[in-house]
Amino acid sequence: LLPTAIMGNVDEGEHCFPSLFSIDNNTVLIGTTAHELEKNPIGKKFGLSIEVHSYEVTNAPGWKKVLYSGLSNLSKDNTNVSVLLLSTAVELYADYVFERYLEKKGVENAVRSEVIHSVRPWPMKAKRVSKVLESVMPNYDPADFNRGLEAFDTTVKQLRNKFSHEHSEDIMKPDAHAAYCAAFDLLWYFDSLDSFFTDN
Repeated sequence: LLPTAIMGNVDEGEHCFPSLFSIDNNTVLIGTTAHELEKNPIGKKFGLSIEVHSYEVTNAPGWKKVLYSGLSNLSKDNTNVSVLLLSTAVELYADYVFERYLEKKGVENAVRSEVIHSVRPWPMKAKRVSKVLESVMPNYDPADFNRGLEAFDTTVKQLRNKFSHEHSEDIMKPDAHAAYCAAFDLLWYFDSLDSFFTDN
């Protein structure tokens, strides 16, 4: 069980981020760190909504294990590792749904593997998924997908690359949280493809 978002008084721009302290006998102890609050007195009351996500580890695809590992690291304030894993998970999911598309088309396993691994640059991976979305999803909006892609590139990829290649300072938790918000816009698109291939 991984706490991924705790938010209060959202309309007023007040957010809290979760920190996971322990899980014992199905009891989860969570603490929060306030963000974007001008005043944060001890004992301040506000409404909370808590989302707890879990998945079955057995036979789970690699992208899902990596994503949830990233969420787990985020909850423990390991923001650098979390964003690196998030970026990796999105790319892995793009490969995963494209491979499912090839499988539905009857492409043999060895050929699918070769096709998947023949493309390494992220823009090319995103482009081929976009083409699949356009061919199978009747309500697909390329402009909306491209907006999500641009947000992912500027909010996640640039953050990841700056930390990885320029050895910059640690990624701050608000930036890591923004990275997950941006990434999920793309993940929902990939999930819609994944569900389509499961149902058809």
